[in-house]
Amino acid sequence: PSHNARSNTSDNILEATHDQVLNLLGNERYYSDLESPEAKKILVEIRKIEGFKRLALNALSRSENLASGNPFSDAVIDVAGNWKNDVQFVTKLIPLLHSSNRDLRLGAAGALKGTTSPIAVSKLLEMLKSSNPLDRYIAAVALERTTVPAARSALINLRRDSDPGVRAQAIVGTD
Repeated sequence: PSHNARSNTSDNILEATHDQVLNLLGNERYYSDLESPEAKKILVEIRKIEGFKRLALNALSRSENLASGNPFSDAVIDVAGNWKNDVQFVTKLIPLLHSSNRDLRLGAAGALKGTTSPIAVSKLLEMLKSSNPLDRYIAAVALERTTVPAARSALINLRRDSDPGVRAQAIVGTD
């Protein structure tokens, strides 16, 4: 990828569609050069988008996994536009972190972002130990902005992960 491609993406990030955001999140080439200011700016800007949770919900709502009785068949955002973070909702979200649908996993991780729920944090810390980089990445997304000391410490350690996408998320998640 050229330097210009990264800059153009960074300049236009707030106009990105939900598909473009999800593609950027999953595109390793944007994580390959973590020392590049442009690469880091893209990572930070994606997660600053106020509508990211809604974008994740959009991806979730288009998923074929949203049959009746699915945790997302009930309203998942409150009247203020925020994700519910109660125990019942968190408990229903956790299994979705292991879905075969990548967008569903990312949406569930986005919904849990910043969680302090002991149940969720415990499961996410287990996922950080997985040999699968996508599992570690998903857990790092969910633990971003958490104030739980053990989770923050685990994210800081993840900055040395073997996978560039996981390292990038750990950096963004602890900035």
